[in-house]
Amino acid sequence: MTAMRLHPTARDTVEPVAETECPVGTPGRRRLPLRGKPDPLRVRNPGKENVPPAGYGRDAHMRTLVYLGPQRMELQEAAIPAPRRGEVVVRVGASGICGSDLHGYLGKSRKRVPPLVMGHEIAGTVESVGEGVRDIGPGTAVTVYPFITCGRCAACRRGDTSLCGARQVIGIDRPGGYADFVAAPRASVVPVPPGMPVFTASFAEPLANAVHLLDRNAAGLVRRVAIFGAGSQGVLALHLARLLAPAVLVSVDIVPARLALARRLGATAAINAQTDDVAARIRELTGGEGVDLAIEAVGSSATRQAAVASVRSGGRVALLGLGEEITPLPAVDIVNREITIRGSYAYTYDDFVRAVELLGAGLVPVDWARPYPLEAGPAVFRQLVTDPGDLIKAVLTPAAE
Repeated sequence: MTAMRLHPTARDTVEPVAETECPVGTPGRRRLPLRGKPDPLRVRNPGKENVPPAGYGRDAHMRTLVYLGPQRMELQEAAIPAPRRGEVVVRVGASGICGSDLHGYLGKSRKRVPPLVMGHEIAGTVESVGEGVRDIGPGTAVTVYPFITCGRCAACRRGDTSLCGARQVIGIDRPGGYADFVAAPRASVVPVPPGMPVFTASFAEPLANAVHLLDRNAAGLVRRVAIFGAGSQGVLALHLARLLAPAVLVSVDIVPARLALARRLGATAAINAQTDDVAARIRELTGGEGVDLAIEAVGSSATRQAAVASVRSGGRVALLGLGEEITPLPAVDIVNREITIRGSYAYTYDDFVRAVELLGAGLVPVDWARPYPLEAGPAVFRQLVTDPGDLIKAVLTPAAE
């Protein structure tokens, strides 16, 4: 991708934030114990050290959305974090709900241990900075690179920071963005271009996954691409794959509303896996050959197997979806047809910054996602895992309240 561098029940249905008012957290709720490389984007607002959050003090509290166990989520109070040395406290304007957070909500993620404030797709404004932070100050619009890496291991030294064995992730290993404020190391805070809406900036993290995947799997001429899954990751991968101008760009899903969105966003074909033979249909669209690149963004055995069956001989399959841990695949067919299968996990800091640049250039619209107030979080999570309908991507927006 170097060349591209360029119907739930009435009770469960949640209205977007623009139509919903959200009261502040109720006093007396349980409080939670909260636990470099220079930015290529110009920092316009350097500030003073040790500037506390507005209203910070012994009695200053914020709202947090806390994961308490499988399908249990609750709005609670916690102390506003004070920045430690080298840290920045961000007032959260938007924090997207990731598919991996939904797995955690269902109790399917060993990494997410309750009680936990999840949320790693974060954007907002700097509220305060800790000792030693002089190149960024309060009021700066930022997004948060959620990986905290050691910088010393072999993976970090070769630039594969997402593979750092000692990595921590904001929203998994420490409190995340489903809160009014979040603390992060200065190295994780990336200023965004002037005027970028905070809602848009929160897409830097999920978009970086697609940047990383295509950068490593779209080398050379890629004329035909199939994307399995039209959830948020599949849609973002579709946006970037479209910039490669492939002659065939196929979206595969089982939800009609998602397939309709894929067509609107530029897919040349949209295949319903519940009603069509996906591999046969793709071969029809490609003159019997198959696609050059199949991107699997679901994580199920069925979609992984369909991706392998749909790729041409000598083609590539990129696995992005994290669902099932074990999938049987046709090894002999993979060998005989010289199919390359490669996993794609997260992204590097450079991928993240590139995602910010793509969003700033207006190349990846995000108008298909919906904002919701923080207090609606429990209902939104419930809707997303029970009957999402046409809801593809939800973003919680604490600061809008």
